[in-house]
Amino acid sequence: LKSEEMRIENRLAELEQICASVRMKESDLADVIEANYASNNSRPITNHLTKLFTNLNFTPDTIVLGCTHYPLLSEVIGDFMGPDVQLVSPGAETAEYLIKKLKQADALAESGRQGSHRYYVTDSAESFRRQASLFMGCDISAEVSETELL
Repeated sequence: LKSEEMRIENRLAELEQICASVRMKESDLADVIEANYASNNSRPITNHLTKLFTNLNFTPDTIVLGCTHYPLLSEVIGDFMGPDVQLVSPGAETAEYLIKKLKQADALAESGRQGSHRYYVTDSAESFRRQASLFMGCDISAEVSETELL
Protein backbone atom coordinates (compact mmCIF):
# COMPACT_ATOMS: atom_id res chain seq x y z
CA LEU A 1 0.00 0.00 0.00
CA LYS A 2 2.73 2.45 0.91
CA SER A 3 4.54 2.03 -2.42
CA GLU A 4 1.28 2.52 -4.36
CA GLU A 5 0.45 5.60 -2.29
CA MET A 6 3.92 6.98 -2.99
CA ARG A 7 3.54 6.29 -6.72
CA ILE A 8 0.22 8.17 -6.74
CA GLU A 9 1.63 11.04 -4.65
CA ASN A 10 4.64 11.32 -7.00
CA ARG A 11 2.39 11.34 -10.07
CA LEU A 12 0.18 14.02 -8.52
CA ALA A 13 3.28 16.09 -7.72
CA GLU A 14 4.32 15.82 -11.40
CA LEU A 15 0.88 16.95 -12.53
CA GLU A 16 0.94 19.88 -10.12
CA GLN A 17 3.94 21.21 -12.04
CA ILE A 18 1.77 21.71 -15.14
CA CYS A 19 -1.60 22.56 -13.61
CA ALA A 20 -3.06 24.10 -10.48
CA SER A 21 -4.70 21.56 -8.25
CA VAL A 22 -6.25 21.34 -4.83
CA ARG A 23 -6.80 18.03 -3.08
CA MET A 24 -9.57 18.12 -0.52
CA LYS A 25 -9.11 14.69 0.98
CA GLU A 26 -9.34 16.10 4.50
CA SER A 27 -12.79 17.55 3.86
CA ASP A 28 -15.75 16.21 5.79
CA LEU A 29 -18.02 16.65 2.75
CA ALA A 30 -18.80 12.91 2.74
CA ASP A 31 -20.17 13.23 6.30
CA VAL A 32 -22.28 16.24 5.26
CA ILE A 33 -23.63 14.25 2.30
CA GLU A 34 -24.52 11.26 4.51
CA ALA A 35 -26.28 13.49 7.00
CA ASN A 36 -28.36 15.35 4.40
CA TYR A 37 -28.82 13.13 1.35
CA ALA A 38 -32.13 11.55 2.42
CA SER A 39 -33.76 14.90 3.16
CA ASN A 40 -33.16 16.23 -0.37
CA ASN A 41 -31.96 19.40 1.36
CA SER A 42 -28.94 20.60 -0.56
CA ARG A 43 -28.43 23.79 1.50
CA PRO A 44 -25.99 22.23 4.04
CA ILE A 45 -24.03 20.71 1.16
CA THR A 46 -23.95 24.02 -0.73
CA ASN A 47 -22.85 25.78 2.47
CA HIS A 48 -20.02 23.28 2.86
CA LEU A 49 -18.97 23.71 -0.78
CA THR A 50 -18.92 27.48 -0.23
CA LYS A 51 -16.51 27.00 2.70
CA LEU A 52 -14.31 24.67 0.65
CA PHE A 53 -14.04 26.90 -2.41
CA THR A 54 -14.10 30.38 -0.84
CA ASN A 55 -10.37 30.46 -0.12
CA LEU A 56 -9.25 29.32 -3.57
CA ASN A 57 -7.49 32.01 -5.58
CA PHE A 58 -8.73 30.49 -8.85
CA THR A 59 -11.83 28.86 -10.30
CA PRO A 60 -11.18 25.25 -11.26
CA ASP A 61 -12.00 24.14 -14.79
CA THR A 62 -12.28 20.48 -13.76
CA ILE A 63 -13.23 18.71 -10.55
CA VAL A 64 -12.55 15.02 -10.06
CA LEU A 65 -15.30 13.53 -7.89
CA GLY A 66 -12.82 11.24 -6.16
CA CYS A 67 -14.92 10.10 -3.20
CA THR A 68 -17.67 7.53 -3.75
CA HIS A 69 -20.16 9.98 -2.21
CA TYR A 70 -19.50 12.91 -4.56
CA PRO A 71 -21.03 11.56 -7.79
CA LEU A 72 -24.34 11.23 -5.91
CA LEU A 73 -24.44 15.00 -5.81
CA SER A 74 -22.91 15.80 -9.16
CA GLU A 75 -25.98 17.88 -10.03
CA VAL A 76 -25.72 19.94 -6.82
CA ILE A 77 -21.94 20.31 -7.24
CA GLY A 78 -22.36 21.16 -10.94
CA ASP A 79 -25.03 23.76 -10.21
CA PHE A 80 -22.83 25.25 -7.49
CA MET A 81 -19.68 25.37 -9.65
CA GLY A 82 -21.41 26.48 -12.86
CA PRO A 83 -21.44 25.26 -16.46
CA ASP A 84 -17.77 26.06 -17.16
CA VAL A 85 -16.50 23.48 -14.64
CA GLN A 86 -16.26 19.90 -15.90
CA LEU A 87 -17.02 17.17 -13.36
CA VAL A 88 -15.24 13.82 -13.72
CA SER A 89 -16.49 10.71 -11.93
CA PRO A 90 -13.69 8.11 -11.75
CA GLY A 91 -16.21 5.34 -11.04
CA ALA A 92 -18.21 6.09 -14.17
CA GLU A 93 -15.05 6.48 -16.26
CA THR A 94 -13.75 3.13 -14.96
CA ALA A 95 -17.07 1.40 -15.71
CA GLU A 96 -17.11 2.78 -19.27
CA TYR A 97 -13.52 1.63 -19.81
CA LEU A 98 -14.36 -1.83 -18.44
CA ILE A 99 -17.38 -2.16 -20.75
CA LYS A 100 -15.18 -1.20 -23.71
CA LYS A 101 -12.54 -3.79 -22.77
CA LEU A 102 -15.15 -6.52 -22.17
CA LYS A 103 -16.72 -5.82 -25.56
CA GLN A 104 -13.32 -5.99 -27.25
CA ALA A 105 -12.71 -9.38 -25.62
CA ASP A 106 -16.27 -10.51 -26.45
CA ALA A 107 -16.71 -11.15 -22.72
CA LEU A 108 -19.64 -8.85 -21.97
CA ALA A 109 -22.62 -10.68 -20.46
CA GLU A 110 -25.76 -10.97 -22.54
CA SER A 111 -28.27 -8.18 -22.07
CA GLY A 112 -31.08 -9.04 -19.68
CA ARG A 113 -29.14 -11.81 -17.99
CA GLN A 114 -29.40 -11.66 -14.19
CA GLY A 115 -26.05 -11.16 -12.49
CA SER A 116 -24.98 -11.38 -8.90
CA HIS A 117 -23.72 -8.70 -6.57
CA ARG A 118 -20.88 -8.91 -4.09
CA TYR A 119 -19.49 -5.86 -2.31
CA TYR A 120 -16.04 -5.40 -0.77
CA VAL A 121 -15.78 -2.43 1.56
CA THR A 122 -13.06 -0.81 3.65
CA ASP A 123 -15.66 0.53 6.09
CA SER A 124 -18.00 -1.56 8.24
CA ALA A 125 -20.36 -3.85 6.34
CA GLU A 126 -23.35 -2.61 8.34
CA SER A 127 -22.52 1.04 7.67
CA PHE A 128 -22.19 0.23 3.96
CA ARG A 129 -25.55 -1.56 3.90
CA ARG A 130 -27.27 1.38 5.55
CA GLN A 131 -25.70 4.05 3.33
CA ALA A 132 -25.90 2.05 0.10
CA SER A 133 -29.58 1.27 0.72
CA LEU A 134 -30.21 4.99 1.12
CA PHE A 135 -28.18 6.00 -1.95
CA MET A 136 -29.43 3.17 -4.22
CA GLY A 137 -33.02 3.26 -3.01
CA CYS A 138 -33.19 -0.48 -2.30
CA ASP A 139 -32.17 -2.96 0.38
CA ILE A 140 -28.70 -4.41 0.03
CA SER A 141 -29.17 -8.13 0.53
CA ALA A 142 -26.04 -9.24 -1.31
CA GLU A 143 -22.84 -10.38 0.35
CA VAL A 144 -20.84 -7.53 1.88
CA SER A 145 -17.28 -8.30 2.95
CA GLU A 146 -14.96 -6.03 4.88
CA THR A 147 -11.46 -5.83 3.44
CA GLU A 148 -8.31 -3.74 3.59
CA LEU A 149 -6.68 -2.05 0.64
CA LEU A 150 -3.47 -3.75 -0.42
